[in-house]
Amino acid sequence: MLRLFQLQILQYGKYTELARASQQRQFIIPAERGKIYMMDGKTPVPVVLNQAVYTVIADPQSIDDKERSQLVDSLREIAGGEMTENVSERLNNKKSRYEVLAKNITRTQAEKLKKKNFAGRVVSAKFYSKLS
Repeated sequence: MLRLFQLQILQYGKYTELARASQQRQFIIPAERGKIYMMDGKTPVPVVLNQAVYTVIADPQSIDDKERSQLVDSLREIAGGEMTENVSERLNNKKSRYEVLAKNITRTQAEKLKKKNFAGRVVSAKFYSKLS
């Protein structure tokens, strides 16, 4: 009787968590946006396609002076024309916790920037539809 009391009452939380962990899984399945086609005779032709784009966001308060110049140089090298205007000034804005440094960069560019591992920098992804 004492063993049942111990298992069912005292260790209830432990066994409930073990059961939940073995029976439930959580997956994030990204939804793909719809593709738009138009007919060219009897052949469907894609008009709008899905494309992943990345945005580089930084927290100016967490980037020191040395890293700031390295980040700007890396952005020029990797993101090039996708950089926003006045990146250096944006990084000097210590009142801000969120500054967009580059928009619409490719996955390859985003991975190169992630490998640099700068503090206070985030590369976020979004999907948008692009006219072909």
